[in-house]
Amino acid sequence: EPEPEPEPEPLVIPEPVVEQATARPEPIVEVPVERPAPLVAEPVVIEPVAEEPKVDLAIFPSSFGGVVTSTFNGTVINGAGVTLADAFSGAVIGRASSGSNGRFSIAIPDTYRKEGQEFEISLVKEEFNSRKISANIMELNEVAAGSLTMTPIFKQAELNELSGISIPYRAEQITTEGFVILDRVAAYLLSNPNVVIKLNGHTEARGDRLSNLDVSQRMAQKAESYLLTKGVPSDNIIPRGYGERYIMNKCRRGKLCNEEEHLANRRIEVVVWRFLQ
Repeated sequence: EPEPEPEPEPLVIPEPVVEQATARPEPIVEVPVERPAPLVAEPVVIEPVAEEPKVDLAIFPSSFGGVVTSTFNGTVINGAGVTLADAFSGAVIGRASSGSNGRFSIAIPDTYRKEGQEFEISLVKEEFNSRKISANIMELNEVAAGSLTMTPIFKQAELNELSGISIPYRAEQITTEGFVILDRVAAYLLSNPNVVIKLNGHTEARGDRLSNLDVSQRMAQKAESYLLTKGVPSDNIIPRGYGERYIMNKCRRGKLCNEEEHLANRRIEVVVWRFLQ
């Protein structure tokens, strides 16, 4: 038998090669970048600084001076030591000594030439009772005009006792104790008709200054009126009010004190003024 013819190999048709499309890069789109607006410096406004009003120092005294006299006969005192100090801090501002004419002068630095400035004036002299005076800067001229007095220490014990007496009062009324003291004063003056006294009224450093001055004068006159009813001649009595100028303790303006300490300054002082011929 004839050999069978071999089967033909199947025709393999190659698949067409599909070329993959190459992805094209997308065009780069530049996004505009928002740039910050340039900084514009704001103008600096300088507000004017309000200056404190300048104080005219001319309204305040640049010095303190006067004549120191004795409460007895009003004679001038030579060699009296005078000290001017700040009443609040106690700092000494200046010192001086009175001359043969009783005069002295202390310069006041500009630091202390201001509204509300309070001073303490001290007077010291051998054979005289020391003295302290409180005064506002606007009162210095008034003090210098007639308040720089010192009381001598008398050789007669009775005169010293009389010249140091204080008569208390409360609410513009002399106290019971005060009337007892006035009776003693009246008895002495009737026995010594040549002695002339001053009745110096004082108040505490509270309230209105001018009102205090008026109160002190009225109280001195009340004491005078009482002595007159006892037969003391008017020529032997001189009433005078000083207000809060002569504070006898620490209770000056600006100082903290209790009621009793304040009331201690309400008094009428007896001062031997002179002798009648």
